[in-house]
Amino acid sequence: GYYRVYYDTENWRKIGRYLNSKEYENIHVLNRAQIIDDAFHFVVEKKLKLSVFCEIAKYLSKERDYIAWYPMIKAFEFMSNI
Repeated sequence: GYYRVYYDTENWRKIGRYLNSKEYENIHVLNRAQIIDDAFHFVVEKKLKLSVFCEIAKYLSKERDYIAWYPMIKAFEFMSNI
């Protein structure tokens, strides 16, 4: 099955700090993609603040792998249809 992973706000922030560090590639690309996907889902469900999601997604400015970008592209598509 497919499961979303929800963390408390402090752990989301820690994930964001790590992704924004030089070591972000230590997290496998599929996990980086899942983090973006899960975090955006929780923003839509009003379980995570948009500001926390933006801090997490900020790391994408240095991301080179399409796999990690894909959930953000889908998030942009979702937002364009609201």
